Amino acid sequence: MAYVSDNPNFTAKNENSVSRKGDINGEPPDNITTDIKKAAKLANLLEGISFPTNKERIKDHLNRLSPSMGNRINDVLEVIQNNLEDNVEYNSTYEIEKAARLVEQQ
Repeated sequence: MAYVSDNPNFTAKNENSVSRKGDINGEPPDNITTDIKKAAKLANLLEGISFPTNKERIKDHLNRLSPSMGNRINDVLEVIQNNLEDNVEYNSTYEIEKAARLVEQQ
């Protein structure tokens, strides 16, 4: 029987662990999430997409997921449709979330 400490993927929390970048030196975070639920949902839905990508490929990717997700992703599709620009290449999920106004850089 394997113990948790024997698992090479297990990382024990210690007094030096951090949960976000600003925790290392006590500074506030660089960005804030305007809608954490939509941002998290979008990040999960974008799993497997190839970067760089654009608005049309993002919408195609989300629409391929749509039959299995039903109308539970309409809010994310609406954010993408209303906020992302055509003919712009996005290199990461973070860039997409910033363009979709789900994350704001301070």
